[in-house]
Amino acid sequence: MHITVNTYYAGYKEIIMALRGIKDLAIVGGEVCLDFINTVHQYDQKPVLDELLSFDHLLSWALKVNLVNKATHQAFQNKALENAAKAAHSLDRIKQIRHNMYRVFSALHQNQLPDPAPLNDIMDFWKKAVERARFTPSPEGGYWTYPQDCSDLNSLIYPVISNALSLLESPDISRIRLCEASNCTWLFLDQSKNRSRRWCQMEVCGNREKAKRHYDKIRVGGRG
Repeated sequence: MHITVNTYYAGYKEIIMALRGIKDLAIVGGEVCLDFINTVHQYDQKPVLDELLSFDHLLSWALKVNLVNKATHQAFQNKALENAAKAAHSLDRIKQIRHNMYRVFSALHQNQLPDPAPLNDIMDFWKKAVERARFTPSPEGGYWTYPQDCSDLNSLIYPVISNALSLLESPDISRIRLCEASNCTWLFLDQSKNRSRRWCQMEVCGNREKAKRHYDKIRVGGRG
């Protein structure tokens, strides 16, 4: 996939972000936690291609995936503008959680037991969400909600963590796939009947890999 990029510098870290931005970011994970992980295009690339360069970018993504409504988005945005340093610190922490989620789910995709460290970090983050949890009873069975309170900027992604923990306990965990493209680390839930999905997006990664293999085959044949 051809992506026009721009380069930013955050401290000692060089970060690249696709200029296409959050508005055109594909949502193909099948679960919001996987789409959150997929806001990085390639985890094994340095510098990393990251869509979340600011707390405002994170808020735009949250609005895009219906994690917040417009009123909640505005409330978080106002709070972040009041204290830019706090917002930057929160974003760093949230990105750390995102990376640890990738470590956990990519290990499970490979049928490996995840390292305890990323799991423990996610659970430490989750403790505050549990403190805010509210139980709603219903005739069909009650459910827990984890309110987003702009006084705690980290609470923006509490529903993402809830979704991730639910997925870890679900039979669907066996359907997690890593895109087979050589330069893509996106995760997705394979919901095809025969579990044969190979690409995060057939029209992007799938077509590109097929074209590459065709070119390599012609090049090798030409040498003969």
